[in-house]
Order: sequence, then C-alpha cells, then structure tokens
Amino acid sequence: MTATLTQRYITATTKNLGAAAEGDVRAELEASNADALDARIEQGVQRADAERAVLTELGDPALLAAGYGDRPLHLIGPRHYLTWARLLRILLTTLPLITFIGAALVESFSNDSIGEIIATGIPAGLSVGVPVAFWVTLVFAVLERIGITTAAHWNVDHLRSSEVVT
Repeated sequence: MTATLTQRYITATTKNLGAAAEGDVRAELEASNADALDARIEQGVQRADAERAVLTELGDPALLAAGYGDRPLHLIGPRHYLTWARLLRILLTTLPLITFIGAALVESFSNDSIGEIIATGIPAGLSVGVPVAFWVTLVFAVLERIGITTAAHWNVDHLRSSEVVT
C-alpha cells in the first residue's frame, strides 16, 4: 500500500526527533492535519488538493522538526554572533600581521633581498587566517549547541565617545 502525502510528511518530520518526542509529535500532526484537511474539504476543495495545500502551509518537514526538537538551524545564532564577529575581526587583523612580521624577521637573518623577505612573509601571514577562522567558528558553534552564553552584560559605559554622530 502506498503511503499518503500526509503519512510521508509526518514520517519526514518525526524521523529525527527521537523516540520520546516522536509519538507525541506524530499524534499532534495527525490530529491537526486531519482538522485542517476536513475544514478544506467542507469548503468544497477536493481531498487531494486540500491535502497538498495543508502540507504546503506547514512547510519544510525538516524545519518543522527543528522547531519541535528545539534545535537551532544556524551555525552561530544571535546569542553569540556579535561576540564571534568581534573576536574574528580582531584575530584576523592582528594574527596575520604578527605572523608576517615574524616570518619577515626570520627571513631577514638569512640576508635575503627585501623582495624575498616579503615573498616569504605574505604567504605565512595569509596561511594563519583560514585556521583561525575555522577554529574560532568551531568553538562558537559548540558553545551555541551546548547553551553557554558568551556575551558580557552591556551598559552605557561601553559606548565610545567616537560613536557620536554630528
């Protein structure tokens, strides 16, 4: 026997929820879909069209499941985003520069020309950016998943005098 669209939709929604939540969500979806389907049929809509419309209104089953499972669908959410962006901006402007200077200093001890010193320093400086961005993002993604808060409590003392608009 072929599963109906509603059965397939409910299965797609509940398959990643876990056994504890799956039964409750399945029962809730079956009841709400049946009510919505009956309402559309009473309005004169054909059953197949009504079923398709009800499921379309519910949207992507993976998105619905994330809402039931209380799982974020973002790597770094609003709770950590500003801290992540500030830290990444600071690290990506300082670490490559420090690495460039260090590599250039080491290369300068070998009495190479200025062109060779710069040619050694630039790739060294640039090679720092990708791992730094990866590891900082990974740490913040883990913090997002385990629920740790990184934001400091803001107050008006954090405002700089240079932020005044004239």
